[in-house]
Amino acid sequence: MEQYQNMLNRSNDGVTLRAILIGFVMIPVNVYLVVQWESVWGAQYPTTMAIFFNAVFCLMFAVIANFAIKKIIKRHALNQRELLTIYIILIMSITVSGHDFSQSLFCTLGTSKWFATPENEWQSLFWRYVPSWLSVNDDKVLRGFYEGESTIFNISHIKGWLKPMLWWTFFLTVITFVTICINVIIRKQWIEREKLTYPLTQLPYEMTRMDSFRSFYGNRLLLIGFCVALCIG
Repeated sequence: MEQYQNMLNRSNDGVTLRAILIGFVMIPVNVYLVVQWESVWGAQYPTTMAIFFNAVFCLMFAVIANFAIKKIIKRHALNQRELLTIYIILIMSITVSGHDFSQSLFCTLGTSKWFATPENEWQSLFWRYVPSWLSVNDDKVLRGFYEGESTIFNISHIKGWLKPMLWWTFFLTVITFVTICINVIIRKQWIEREKLTYPLTQLPYEMTRMDSFRSFYGNRLLLIGFCVALCIG
C-alpha cells in the first residue's frame, strides 16, 4: 500500500502531453477492435472481463518499446507514471465503447421503430414516449443498419444518425464525468483511511516498473503462463 501512497504524494508529472498523445493514438485501434469483437464477430468480449486484455497488450508493447528507447536515448524514455497514464486512457476509452456501455445503447436506438409490428402494438403503446431526437426513425436508414450490406458513409445515413448520436454522446460524456467526480470524492476514504489494495491495479503497476523490468518479464512462471494462455486462446 505504501507504493501507492508514495505515488499520490508525488507531483502529477505522469500526465504529460506526450503520454496523452500516445494514448490518443492507441484509442482508435483499440475501440475498433473491441466493437468488432463484441458487436460484429461475437468472438471475444474483453470489456466483460476484470482486466481488458487488449489494453494490457498495448501497455506491454509500450513498456517494451520504452525499455528499448531508454537504452538508446534515456532522456526521451517515458517514466512509470506516463505509462500508467497511457493505460488509464486506454481502459477508459475501451470502457465507454464496451459491451455494457455505448454498444448496448447505440444498438437499440432504432429498436422501437424497426421491430414494431401490428401484433405487438408498439406504435400505440410507447412511440409517443420516445423523442425523435433521441432515436432513429427512418426506415431506409434502419434497414441498412439491421440488415447490413450498407455503409455509414451515405449522406442520408449520416443525417439519420447524427442528431441522436450527438445527444447520446453528450449524455454519456456527462455520466462518465460524474463517475470520475464520484471517484475523487471517495478516493480519500478508500485509499487513505480504509487502505483498499485494488488488486486490479497490481498488474499494470508491476508491468511499468522499469527498475524491475528484467525480473518481471524474464520470470519463468510469467512466460509459462503467457504461453499456456496463448495456446488455449
